[in-house]
Formats: sequence, structure tokens, C-alpha cells
Amino acid sequence: MRNTDGLTPIQPIRAGTELRLEYRPPLDFQALLAFFAARGIPGVEHIDADLYARVLQITHHGTRLVGWVSVRQDLAKSALRVRISDSLTPALASLIPLLRRVFDLDCEPTAIHSALKELDSRVGMRLPGAFDGFELAVRAVLGQQVTVAAARTLAARLVQRFGDEHVPPAWPEAQDLNRSFPCAQTLAQFGVEQIAKLGIIRTRAATIIAMAKAVCTGELQLTPSACSTADAILALQKIKGIGEWTAHYLAMRALSAPDIFLPGDVALQNALGLKKTAADIRAAASFMQRFAPWRSYAVLQLWESLKVGCVIQTSQKR
Repeated sequence: MRNTDGLTPIQPIRAGTELRLEYRPPLDFQALLAFFAARGIPGVEHIDADLYARVLQITHHGTRLVGWVSVRQDLAKSALRVRISDSLTPALASLIPLLRRVFDLDCEPTAIHSALKELDSRVGMRLPGAFDGFELAVRAVLGQQVTVAAARTLAARLVQRFGDEHVPPAWPEAQDLNRSFPCAQTLAQFGVEQIAKLGIIRTRAATIIAMAKAVCTGELQLTPSACSTADAILALQKIKGIGEWTAHYLAMRALSAPDIFLPGDVALQNALGLKKTAADIRAAASFMQRFAPWRSYAVLQLWESLKVGCVIQTSQKR
């Protein structure tokens, strides 16, 4: 098996650790699965009607561990049932809060639903987080000015070319999960042309390499424990190719920041019945202010409203 950064490929795993993560009900797990499924990368992630599973890399005391996690909902217990491969159990203390953040298990759904009632918000809506900030940053850059499906295709190519290959565990839900997303240390080694060969625009390839190098040097940190939301947005926008929208999107998902507005977001403007003019962007920002400190959830709800053909009137009063 090819290995790009000197790590030993993981061996087959038969068992694993199973645990239950409780949450405040309700939790719309199906909406989370749908969000992840639209962006899922073959070989790295598997999502079906009631399951999320993936290959996961996590750093533990300076060592990169690679393994698998699978997540299902246990409605009767108001909990998620999580299976974790043995290779990741040394990092269980940091993995549990990561899982809770990715699936937004500590949010207050009743308070959020009440705050967004004029948007007819979904009960149990959660903010989809990210298992790895750098991975999400690369995926966000690949998705700039293209469809979600096109970004997924580019991410799959990147994984096939630069991601490590692994032997899946003997879990039915993980049989197709044999690739890990390339880490910053791996991508920092390559040049623009090597990444551009995958059909990725050269400027975006350069941005990916710049982000990888910034992560390696510590200039860019995309975890809630490492930096504030404001600091992360500033650090991101210092990288050529990362604009205001991308920086705020990464803060919303990589840092699980609950009060993010995405300036100039086309889908958001459409959901509000506005155009992408400077005046209308200001109007959107003004309208969204009423949903603070839960604007990230309001963004998600407005994106969702487009699927059912709803348009919110910005002149509407609370």
C-alpha cells in the first residue's frame, strides 16, 4: 500500500470500542446525515439512511493515529451510538468532545428553535461540524465557485492521488472505507502542477499548498481550543485565495461558531429574495442580525428553505 508520509498502514480491526453519547432532544439526525451525504468522499466516508462512518486521523501527544468511527442514532436513549476502532482508543479523551462537536450534541435545540421561529426553523436542527479543520479548509477551497457535486468529485480525486490507503476493519459499515484524507504535512510537500493535474484550478492548488504550509508552521490553527473565531478568520484571510465568505464558512463549521453570517452567500441572498448587490448584501446582514447569537443556524435554515421553494421576506417583522 502506498504511504506518502512515512506512516505504517493500519492493520485490519475486528472489534472496537462502543459508547453512547447523549444529547438534549430533539436531534434531527437525518438532516445531519443528508448534509454530510451530499459532500461525502468515497473511500473516506460512508453515509446511508441511518449511519455515518469514516476513516479518521487524529493527533494524540504528537502522534498521528488513523482509524475508523461509525455513528448511529438511538432515539429511545436520546443518544448516538458510536463505534471506534481500537487504533483510536488512545485518543478517546479528545475524540469524544470532537464527536460531540461534529454532531452538535451540546446545543440547546429548544432555545435555537424559539429564536428562529420566524424562519419556521426545523425542530432539532444542528450545526454540522468538521472532524478536521484542515480537511474542511481544503474541501471549501475545492468548492469555490463550483457545485457541491463538483467539489466532491475534486476531493475524491485528491484523496485517491494523495491520501494513504488502509485495510478496512471487519465491520460491515466500513468495508469500503480504505482511504484517509491527505494531511497538511503530506500536501505541503507537493507543487502546484502536481495538484493541478487533478483538474483543480492552479490558483486553488496554490491556496491549498499555502494552507498546508501554514498549518505545518502553526500559523494557521483551525480548532476551537487553539484560537478564537476572530483570530481564525483573520489568519485565513491572510492566505491568498481565501476570501471573506470562505473564512466565515470555515469558522462556522471547523470552529462550530454558532453566530456566523456568510456575507454575499448566493443561496442566502436567494432565500431572502435579494440580489448580490452591495446594498442587498447589507440588507441581508441587517436582517440576519435579529437572529444573533444563532446566525449560523439561521443560515442553515435559509439554505434548507430553498429546497422547498420558500423565500423569506426581509421586511418581515418579529
